[in-house]
Amino acid sequence: MFDELFFHEMSLLFLLGSEILLLIFALIFIINILKKNKAMHQLDEILAETTQLTKSK
Repeated sequence: MFDELFFHEMSLLFLLGSEILLLIFALIFIINILKKNKAMHQLDEILAETTQLTKSK
């Protein structure tokens, strides 16, 4: 009886731990996508500035 209860508790902890791990990975993935979007936006601004500079010459 005690072993079954212990096994049940450990499986619940394992499930909870794996869900938290998945949540952390999802957050890291989303943060990386946002950083890439910000970098692409900065790259677009730099490209626009350089094209303006070359047109003005």
